[in-house]
Amino acid sequence: MTFAIDPKLAGIDRVGKRWGRSDAVRQQLHPIERMRLLHEGQVLGSGGDGDKLPADVAAWIDAHMLATKETQYLLKVWYCGPAPIFLKAQRCGCSRATLYRRWEQALVFMQAELKKAGHHV
Repeated sequence: MTFAIDPKLAGIDRVGKRWGRSDAVRQQLHPIERMRLLHEGQVLGSGGDGDKLPADVAAWIDAHMLATKETQYLLKVWYCGPAPIFLKAQRCGCSRATLYRRWEQALVFMQAELKKAGHHV
């Protein structure tokens, strides 16, 4: 199965990727999740100035808190770990096709929330 992201969502996807790599989200992870990511070879923390987030990433964090718990979890699974898509789908309890659909819906929600906050991505 191949999947191509809607070009209108590419900008919000880039923000999500930056959010997933940010120190802010890494510090919010449960200690067991942090250990799993370390085991999978993730570098936690940039070693730089972690408290200066880009404005769009800070707005993503605000919007993420407004999302449903299911959407919050899906976005964490999608952006915060280097797992293959079948494993991400398994963690979310759905098929790969359903995961892609839910991810796209989550991006539409996040894009709308960032737009409300004045960030056009």
